[in-house]
Amino acid sequence: MKKASLLFVLLVAALLRNPALSRAASQETIGNGDLTVTLQAANGGMELVSIQNAGAELLAASSPLFSLSITDLAGGGTYQIRSDDAWAEVSTSNDGTYGRVTFSDPADGNLPDSLQVTVAITVTGQQSRWDLRVSGLGSAHTLISAEFPVINLKAEGDDYLLTPKYSGVLTPNPVSAAVDAEFFYPRGWSATMPFLAYYNAAHGLYLGFHDPQASFKRFSIQAESGHLHFLGDAVVTDKTLAGNDWEFPGRFELDLFQGDWYDAALIYKAWAAAEAAYWPPETPEHTLRQQELGRIGLWGYYSEPVSTPMETMESEMNAFIDYFSEAPVGIHWYQWNYLDFDDDYPNYFPERDGMTGLVSRVQQSGDAYIMPYINGRLYDTDLTGEWDYPTRGFPDAAKRSDGTAYTQNFNGNTFAVMCPSQPDWQDILLDAADQLTDRIGSKGVYIDQVAAAGPVEDMDPAHRHPLGGGHWWRDGYAEMFSRIHQEIPAGRFITVEGGADYLADQVDGFLVSGWLTNNLVPAFQAVYSGRVQLFGKHTGTSRYHNQSFYCKLSQAFVQGVAPGRVSLWIVADSNADIARPFVRQIAAMRYKLRDYLAFGTMLRPPEVRGSIPTITSSWTDYGTPVDVTISALQASVYRRSNGDSVAVIFANASMTQTLTFSFDFDGQEYGFPGELWMQEITENQDGTPQRMSNQFTQEVTLPPLDAVALLIGPEYQHIFLPVIFAAAPLLSPRPETGNEKAGR
Repeated sequence: MKKASLLFVLLVAALLRNPALSRAASQETIGNGDLTVTLQAANGGMELVSIQNAGAELLAASSPLFSLSITDLAGGGTYQIRSDDAWAEVSTSNDGTYGRVTFSDPADGNLPDSLQVTVAITVTGQQSRWDLRVSGLGSAHTLISAEFPVINLKAEGDDYLLTPKYSGVLTPNPVSAAVDAEFFYPRGWSATMPFLAYYNAAHGLYLGFHDPQASFKRFSIQAESGHLHFLGDAVVTDKTLAGNDWEFPGRFELDLFQGDWYDAALIYKAWAAAEAAYWPPETPEHTLRQQELGRIGLWGYYSEPVSTPMETMESEMNAFIDYFSEAPVGIHWYQWNYLDFDDDYPNYFPERDGMTGLVSRVQQSGDAYIMPYINGRLYDTDLTGEWDYPTRGFPDAAKRSDGTAYTQNFNGNTFAVMCPSQPDWQDILLDAADQLTDRIGSKGVYIDQVAAAGPVEDMDPAHRHPLGGGHWWRDGYAEMFSRIHQEIPAGRFITVEGGADYLADQVDGFLVSGWLTNNLVPAFQAVYSGRVQLFGKHTGTSRYHNQSFYCKLSQAFVQGVAPGRVSLWIVADSNADIARPFVRQIAAMRYKLRDYLAFGTMLRPPEVRGSIPTITSSWTDYGTPVDVTISALQASVYRRSNGDSVAVIFANASMTQTLTFSFDFDGQEYGFPGELWMQEITENQDGTPQRMSNQFTQEVTLPPLDAVALLIGPEYQHIFLPVIFAAAPLLSPRPETGNEKAGR
C-alpha cells in the first residue's frame, strides 16, 4: 500500500471513531420480513449492530463480523484483522434480501495489500444464511484461524439454551447459570451435532453450521453481563502454507423459530435430511443392518480375564440370554483375545482358543448377538516386531506441525492417534472387522472412539489431505467404513462410541454409555430416530438399590436408547433382586415397541397433568460426579415406522411412589381423522383395543418401576392391533424426514 494511501485510511478511521460521526455512518439492512440483519460502518470497516424479529431487537451489543489471524511467513509474526478495523476499501451491495460486503487492503502494513474478505448474508423470511470468503493472501502469508460469526445475544431471563452435548443439554436461564461452554465438532464427547438454540416465550434463535461434509469446527457460548456471547471458529485448511485462500465450509444459519428445543432440532433435521452427506441412506443393506441391530432389547457388558475358561464364559452368556428370554440380547464382549484392555492396539489376534465355536453356539438361536470390541483410533507406541510402531504405526499417525504424533494415554500405555485417511490403517481395521464377523462369525463389531474422540489437526503433508482443517477426517472414515461394509457378510453391523452424527450414514449404532448429565433432552433422537440405533447408557453395576440405576434406564428407554449395558452377572447377583425384573420388563417392552422406538420417528413429548415428583440422584459424567434431577415420570411419543399409529410411552422411575396423571390426545395433530383406537401394551399383556373419540383425555396410573405404552391410531387400526406383535415381524424402517411438529 502506498504511504499516502495508508495515511488517508488512518485519518478516515480516526474520524469514524468520533461518536458523533459514527452515528451518521452508513448502514445496510438485509431482510424485509420478520428477520432483519443490520450492518454499520465502524472504524474504517463494518460491524454487526442489529438482528431484529419484527422490530424487536435481539442483540445486546455490536460485534465484528469476523476476526482473522494471519501469519507473515517471512517475518514470523501473527496479526489479527477484524471487520471493524481500518480497510482501504469497503464495498457493499444489497438488494434487501442478499447483502454482500467486501473488505479490501487492510490498513495494517503487516498484512498483504491484496487481502480481500467477503461476507455474504441472505435473509428470507425467518431464515438467514451467512458465508465468509478470504482471498489474496499471496506468497508470504498464511491464514491461521477465522472466527465467524460473532454474535452477542440478549438474554433477559425466563429463557433456555440448548447445546449439543450428548443428546442435547437444556440450560434454563443461561446467563444466571453462568454458561461457559466450548464445543468441538465432530466430536461426540463435545458436540454430537453442529447447532445450538436460544429461546424464550417470545422467540427462538437457531444457530447452526450447515456443512454437508462435516468439516472440523469449534464454537462457543459464554454468559456475559446480561447477554450470551456466541463465537464460531471453523478450522481453516492448509494453515502454515502460503496463499491458503479459504471459504467457510457450507454456511452458517441463523433462523427465527417459535417453540422449544424440539422445534430447533427439526430445523437441523430438515437441512441434514436434504443436504448432509452423512444423512443415513435407505438402501436395502443399510435397512437390513438396522433391522438386525434394532431387534436387540437389552445389551450386556462382558469382560473376563484370560485365565477364565471358555466353558465358563459360554455358561455365563447363556445364563444372561436365558433369563432375559423375552427379547433378543446383545453381548458387548471385551478381552476376547489374550490381551489386557487398552494394550497392544491394533494387534488383536489371535483370538482365544474356542472363540469361534462359542460364538456359533451362543448365536445359534438367532436371538443373541455377540459384538466384540476393537479400537479404531489408536496404535500402541510400544509395539515391536510385526507391528513395529516406528515403521508401521508412526507413518500413518496424525502429527502436529513439529512432526510429533498426537497421543493419548490409557492403562499406563501411550497410543498414537491414527489418521483415518491412510490406506494402510484402513486395511488394518478392515481385516479385524472381517475376521471377527466372517471367520469367527460375530453378528457385529464395536469400533471404539471414532465418533467420540473426533478429529485432530493432522499436519503431515505425506498424508495427502489438506493440513489442519477440512472434511478429510470424515472422508477418511467414510471410505474406511464403506470398505468394511463391502467386505464383511451382509447384515453384520458396525457400532461406535459416542454419537457424533458425521458418521451416521456409515455406522449402524452409537454406544451412548456416557450420555449422563443433568438437563438432558433427546434432541439427537428428534433428528435421527429411526435412522441410526442408540444403545447402552451406563448404569453402574453395583447400584441396583440406588435410585440412579432406575432413573438412567427409564430415561433411556423412553428416549429410544436400547437398555443396557448391564453386567452379565446381574442374573446371579443377590443384590440385583429389584433390578432384574425391572430390566427384564423394559427389555421386553423395547422389543415389543421396536417398530416405534427403534425404527419409528420421535415426536414432541406429551404434556401431562398430575402431581409428578422429581428425583435427584448422583450420576457420573465421564468420571465427574453430578447430581441429576429428572421427572419421576419419563414420557415420549413415537410414530410407527409406516406412519399408521403412534405410541405414547411412560415409565415410572420412582422406586417407591405410584404416579397418577392424565394427558390430552388430539388425533388431528397427528394426521388421524375420525374415530381412534387405543391399545395398552405392557410387558406381559397386549390389551384389548378400545374405541376412542378423535379428541380425548386419558388417565393413567403407574406403579413404581413400571412402564406402559398406549398405541393410538385411526379406525382401521383395530383390524390388526391385537396381533401387531404376535409374529414379531421385522418391519422396514421408513422414518419421516419432513415436519414432525405434530404432537403438541
